[in-house]
Amino acid sequence: MSTVRAQLDDAMADVEFVQVPQCWSRPMDVAVMASFKRGCELYAQQHCDSDYSPPKSGETFYESWPCSDPPSNS
Repeated sequence: MSTVRAQLDDAMADVEFVQVPQCWSRPMDVAVMASFKRGCELYAQQHCDSDYSPPKSGETFYESWPCSDPPSNS
C-alpha cells in the first residue's frame, strides 16, 4: 500500500481514503487534483492545436510559413 501511495504522490495525485459505508465502493478511492487534470488538458490541447504538427495532405511546408517565399519552378 505504501508503494502505491508513493507512486501516486510522484505522479502528483492526491490519495483520499473513503469509508465503505459512505459510498459503497472500495476502501481507497484515488482523486486526482483538479489543477493536475487541467494541466494535462491544456498540454493535450496545446499539442493538438500547435503548428508543430506535420503538414496536412496536399499542404507544403512553405504554405505553413507565409514569411518564406515558395521556390520557383523554372
